[in-house]
Amino acid sequence: MSLDEKKENKLEEKNSTQSEHIYSWKEIRTAREPRETQTQRRLLELKKNLNEKTQSFLKSTKIFLHDHWNLLIKSAAHNHLRIEKIKVRPLQGEQCNLSFNSYSDLKRYQKKLRLFTFSFSSTLASILIAVVALQIFFPGSSTQGATYTWLQNTWSGGADEVTVATHNSNKTGWTKYFSKDANIAAGDEIKLTEIAGSFVDTSDADFNAQTKTNVFVEGTGAAGVVYALKPEGGACTDVSQCTTGLICNTGVCYSPWQSSPCGVQVYKSDSGGGVVWKTSQTVCVGPQCAGNLLVDDNSVDFSEYTARNLCKAVDGRLATRAELSCIYNNRLSLIGSWVAGNYWTNEQATSDPVDAAYYRRFTDGVEGQGLKSAFYRVRCVK
Repeated sequence: MSLDEKKENKLEEKNSTQSEHIYSWKEIRTAREPRETQTQRRLLELKKNLNEKTQSFLKSTKIFLHDHWNLLIKSAAHNHLRIEKIKVRPLQGEQCNLSFNSYSDLKRYQKKLRLFTFSFSSTLASILIAVVALQIFFPGSSTQGATYTWLQNTWSGGADEVTVATHNSNKTGWTKYFSKDANIAAGDEIKLTEIAGSFVDTSDADFNAQTKTNVFVEGTGAAGVVYALKPEGGACTDVSQCTTGLICNTGVCYSPWQSSPCGVQVYKSDSGGGVVWKTSQTVCVGPQCAGNLLVDDNSVDFSEYTARNLCKAVDGRLATRAELSCIYNNRLSLIGSWVAGNYWTNEQATSDPVDAAYYRRFTDGVEGQGLKSAFYRVRCVK
């Protein structure tokens, strides 16, 4: 074997080895690369190619439109110079896809382009003008409307499924109707038919099981009777038989409150025969007192203030010093007996707020200060 043949064999072996090596590497890469990765890589390549083609198409379209716009509005000489200039030394971003063998070819192409463009534009404009003219001079079918009112205030004409009212002749005075349901009464008015019914329940348990309003039950079983609550002056045996706000006293329902010339309502009887102002000899503070005065708010706890708590029980309060003085002066015109004793006011003594409170003596009307632990009478107001 000659020296040249040996060199040629070595070169072939080397090329064969390199080719096999490259092929083996591709096989290894494909085998080791996950299928999802291969799919994503191919999608990215496809997307990239699509974007490149789209950009190329848009760019070509832009150049095409620009070139043909120049052919439409510029002269053949101008376009010839423009094309030649771009071929030789184009400005930055300037491109042209037109190419002609001669100036005569350019003029012929420009003439055909203008003829086609202007002919097409003229035809389109003519069609548009014709359509508008037809709409103006030869309008098609039109729709008309009318405004009218309908007034019917009686249905005394009865049901009529044959005669049909028209808005020209029967805008007023129409008295008929097509049909109605059986439970509707139609005449001068339309209303639901009354359905009379009643039931009797002789068990007082049914009445007493629920909340009753303005009634009371007397008796039991079949003998039980439901009565309306009795007004002031009605006979009663229990306060539950009297209208709300009334009391039953000596067999008669009456209001425990009476009007007075003192600007307040006065309870008709004493609420206490002898009670203390406070259960301890201590000063009255909030929330029971505002300053030296007991507050009017009955939501406050007055359990330590016995006299005030009695008035709270009847939705009232203790009278002020001025109110109690007025009540004493007008006591003869008020309902209820007055004991010749001391009556509490709502004010603790200014000079001794710890131990004393004001009262008024109903023997002679004199006001005084007494120990809070003293037992005096109570007449409530509100």
